[in-house]
Parts: sequence; structure tokens; C-alpha cells
Amino acid sequence: MSVLLEVKNQNAIIFISIRSFQFQGNEMVKTVYFDESGFTGNNLLSRDQPFFSYAAVVSDEEESKAFVERIIDKYKISAGELKGSTLVNSKRLQKAVDEILTHYRGRMRVVVNEKKYALSGKFFEYVFEPVLAAKSSIFYNLNFHRFISNMMYFSMIANDGYSNELHNRFEDFSRRNISVDQFLQPVADSKYSDFMKDIHDFARIHIDIIQEEYNGSEGTGIEKWMLDLTTTSLYNLLCDVSVKFGKIRAICDESKPLISNQEMFNKMVGSEKIAYQSFDGKNLPFTFMLSEPLILADSKKAYGIQIADIVAAMSNYLMKKKNHSESFHKKWINIFEKEVFYWQCCVVPTPELLDPSNSKSHLNRYILEEITSRSRNSLSVLDGIEQEIYRISRALTFI
Repeated sequence: MSVLLEVKNQNAIIFISIRSFQFQGNEMVKTVYFDESGFTGNNLLSRDQPFFSYAAVVSDEEESKAFVERIIDKYKISAGELKGSTLVNSKRLQKAVDEILTHYRGRMRVVVNEKKYALSGKFFEYVFEPVLAAKSSIFYNLNFHRFISNMMYFSMIANDGYSNELHNRFEDFSRRNISVDQFLQPVADSKYSDFMKDIHDFARIHIDIIQEEYNGSEGTGIEKWMLDLTTTSLYNLLCDVSVKFGKIRAICDESKPLISNQEMFNKMVGSEKIAYQSFDGKNLPFTFMLSEPLILADSKKAYGIQIADIVAAMSNYLMKKKNHSESFHKKWINIFEKEVFYWQCCVVPTPELLDPSNSKSHLNRYILEEITSRSRNSLSVLDGIEQEIYRISRALTFI
């Protein structure tokens, strides 16, 4: 069955065609443990922890308890608990990490987020999306959201003064530390690139719509964690793991974002179908199947969570030392990249979208100019935008 559905993607609301089917896989419920590494909540500009990883490990209570206790005893781990950040950064204990990852190979999955890039994506979600919502599918199919996110991210990385300030202000605004007027006021003594000037003007002109979007979240609990990456990461992992293993029992390390958003996951309890979304040329699972409500547990008592913590910490370790030469790193970066990272839902920069040889890069730059020009001239941003994009696209083929 296929239907047209409006859904919330990682960075936006989009219209997609979904296909649902009755799951015909193994009917035995699998227990899956989840944990994170690099959690900084709504602070995505953390210098010390540039990555946030959320990991899933398929195991069960008996296996995980016996395995964790054996590792602690074998490697003389005095804490009495496996802590990912401690183990992966200790040369002595990296052998323990290697043994853990080898044992659970084929049963691990990770979504990794580069936080600064994620913040650029959130900027698009809360600044551009409310204005473009009525025809958002047009822009998403052209990867306009990723073009804006990448341009903003790489401008920030290149120390563009205004991009840095705008990201800082956006984070403060999202955390309710400053008003929307303070967020979008001009930056004194800052040189604007043409791109950043278009971004600033578009946001400033549509300030009322942006404020309305934020006001709509007040009192829902969502406003406390608008920039947090936990919920989206877990949701995507549940979809991915459910495709492979069918109905699952999900046990997560207790966290404030999950306590606030637990109900959105529990709606999937008892579901017997998985829906796929067709987006950006790929079919991705959009729903999952839970055997019971999400279980939030203490890692000291849920041993599988300690294993998930190791996997998540290893993910961050690998991302931070992408080109490291040590044998331990080289072995696991290849395995994680090929088997463990759920790349389709990882939030990481895609510089190829800015490549001058990429025709969509030029098209998206012209689209930004067009919607900003319309905004400056008090014209409708969306009226006839399909025809204008087609015209621009045709013109670019002759350049």
C-alpha cells in the first residue's frame, strides 16, 4: 500500500510516498539496548565534545550480564561498570573494547551527529521551514535544506564572523536566552558574504513566522529540548533495527529528553507493520515495532546499556581521530564505516553538495537569491515558485 504522508524528517517537514508491509521476519522479540556518547543537550557548539553518537546493541539480559562481568574481571576494571569514554581512551583497556566489539559484531548500529553541522540543520528547520512549509517537498527534493546547512556550516568552520555569531545567537534564542529581535539584529563591524546577507535578510523579514513557530512549542515539553539530538537519533535507530529484527523490546539509558518525549515512541507499541519512505532516491523505514513501552533504565542494572555505551563512545573516538594511524583505530574505522554507522540518518556534512561541478549547487544558490529577493520586495515567496525553479534550472543547462 502506498500513500502520501506529511512527516517530520531530521531537519524538516516533508511530503513523501510511503509503502507499508506486514513484517514476515522472525517473530521472536529481540531486546535492544541503547545509549549515547557526547550528550550536551541544547549546547551544540561544545568544543570539547563535537560529536553526539547514539548506539543500539542487540543482546539480552543473561548474555550481557555474563559478558560484562567477565570483561570487568578479565581486565581488572575497578569501577565495577563499563564506561565507554574511559575504555576507548585507555591504551591498556582498548583490548577490552576490541573484544567487546568483536563479540557483538553484526549486532551494533550507530547514528552519529556532528553537532555544529546539526545546528546548521536546525537553523534551516526553524528559520526556513516555517516559511516554505506549504511547498516544502519542492525544496527538499532539490536538497535545498542540505545546501543551506552545508553553506552555513562551512562558513562557520572558515571563521566567517557573521556565521559564527548567527549560530551562537540561534542557539541562545532556541534556549530562550535571547529574544528573536536580538537573534536577528545586525552584527556590528562584521563583513557579510553575499550568502550570509541573504540568510540574514530572509530570516529578518520573516521574523514573525519564526517567532510563531517557536511559540507553538511552548508548554509542550518539546521547547526544553529543541536542539537536542537524542530523540531523532533513537527514532531512526528503532526504525533501522526493527527492519532487521522485527518486533523489539527497547531498553534505553535514562535521559531527560527521553522522559519528555517518551510517548511519541510508545505509540508504536503493538504495531505489526513497517512503513518505508521514498525520499532523496532512497527507501528508508519510517516506523518501527515495539513489543512494549520504551524502558528507561539505569546502566548499572541494565548491562546491555553498558555495551551500547562502549559502542557510542567508540563512534565518537573514531570520528574525532578520523585519520589516525594506530592499528586499533584503523581496524575499527573500516568496520564502523562499512557495517555500524547508519549513514542514511547520520547528521554529518556533505561538501559534495557545494561542489561547483554539481549543477544542483548552482541551482540552490539561485533559489536562495530568488526567495530572498521576493522577501525583500514583499512578494509571495511561494507563488509560482515551481515555474521559476524550472526556468532557472533550464537556464543553467546552457551555461
